[in-house]
Amino acid sequence: MPRNGLITHIIAIIFIMMAVFVISSDAFGGSATLIWSSPLTNEDGTPLSDLAGYKIYYGTSSGNYTQNRKVDNVTTYTVTNLTDGLTYYFAVKAFDTSLNESAYSNEVFKKIPSSQQYALTVSNASGTGLGTVTSSPAGLSCGSDCSELYNAGTVVTLSAVPDVSSTFSGWSGACTGTGSCSVTMNAAKSVNAVFNFKTYTITASAGAGGSISPSGSVFANYGVSRLFTITANSGYSISNVFVDGISVGALNSYTFSNITANHTISATFAQQQHTMTVTKSGTGTGTVTSSPAGISCGSDCSEPYNAGAVVTLSAAPYASSTFSGWSGACTGTAPCSVTMNAAKSVNASFLKNEEQTVQPLSTHLPQTGQTASYASGDDGTIQAGIEWPSPRFTDNRDGTITDTLTGLMWLKDAGCFRRSWNNSLQTVADLNANPGKYNCLDFSAKYSDWRMPNIRELESLVNFGTSNVASWLTSNGFLKALTSSYWSSTTFTGDSSSAWTINMQKGNLSSLRKRSSTYLLPVRGGL
Repeated sequence: MPRNGLITHIIAIIFIMMAVFVISSDAFGGSATLIWSSPLTNEDGTPLSDLAGYKIYYGTSSGNYTQNRKVDNVTTYTVTNLTDGLTYYFAVKAFDTSLNESAYSNEVFKKIPSSQQYALTVSNASGTGLGTVTSSPAGLSCGSDCSELYNAGTVVTLSAVPDVSSTFSGWSGACTGTGSCSVTMNAAKSVNAVFNFKTYTITASAGAGGSISPSGSVFANYGVSRLFTITANSGYSISNVFVDGISVGALNSYTFSNITANHTISATFAQQQHTMTVTKSGTGTGTVTSSPAGISCGSDCSEPYNAGAVVTLSAAPYASSTFSGWSGACTGTAPCSVTMNAAKSVNASFLKNEEQTVQPLSTHLPQTGQTASYASGDDGTIQAGIEWPSPRFTDNRDGTITDTLTGLMWLKDAGCFRRSWNNSLQTVADLNANPGKYNCLDFSAKYSDWRMPNIRELESLVNFGTSNVASWLTSNGFLKALTSSYWSSTTFTGDSSSAWTINMQKGNLSSLRKRSSTYLLPVRGGL
């Protein structure tokens, strides 16, 4: 018999018989019975005389036959020991006495029904969050339905979908990893789907002078609220609270509601301050200064100090007067120390010396500074005018210096500005508007009332008892005082294109063309 002599006939006969049987025989779970008709002729049409038997080929995918069974010369056969729940595909070959095989018959298939079912159970036992697990084939939707029966051999694919508040962290039990998971139901199976709430970090910090609670890295689950309490230390107050870098004011508490992102919160604190106010009374004159610096009354009689600071006040009467004592927060006549645990007020009483009442002129004009006498009755002998205080100048430690005799405040850097007269006026105006623009030595003050001194004010800086005024000013705290002319704001009436200046070597007055360049020394206050 030719090797392929059975192909056409076997295919036709087996197809018809197999199709009819499978449709009517699904009741036989675990087996499949095949029926076919014997071929009668070879492929070339000659009679078939040496048919020996048949081979049944089968497998679980179409065209891929992984098993076969050799049977005798029969036209029906039952294939047993098939796995429940799987679909099998079958084809038949005939062979002759020489073991030559025909081609495959047509393919038929049969699904072996399941005779056993197993439960698949899903849980979220170890997670903190929310989510849903669904299955393919359908059945599980956990959430609501977390256990389902499946036929033995069924491959169930599970998919995890976290809630908006949560993340899927992975499987345990019959599944592993974080992707979808396939489970073959050859026994009861349990799967744990781990959902955890999304967690966010709030970074909380506090500056010096207070605290925030809780502090550090504070964790919060999605959608919850977190309260933070801000507390100032004794002597401090809450200055500002910043949430995600934006000021929300001086709050003592703040709540993050419905948290869905990381945040920051920080608090700053300011030391509480109380104001010291000094007044003066009596018929005499003098100054009151403070340590730490701030009060120079004279010119500045009120100053804020940090809560708890100890401020020592000292009274210095002018030569025409006597300090007669304190009242208010201070008593006695010695320097007085005041603890600033509240706003405080102090009065300093100065009485005029009786012997000075016969020299009314001297109570208004300062002495010239000349102490040597060159002839009887000259300035060195009389020394008329208000006696200079000691020290004459007070360094305010902000780039300014105060004349304790006149109360005028001067820029400490006497060599910072060299300008024409008109440009000097403009510079003073700009210094008021933009104090940080200028790099004068030690200068950090921020005042808005600087001006060019008039000739009387400028002349008050001259010590006629020295041959070099600039050197004397330097020895008394000024920086870069120069033996050069300094502008006054006073125009020379004989020529309006000129203005009065004072030379800081000998102290002599002269007029100078306004278009010329010389030095400017800004001043505050007034004589």
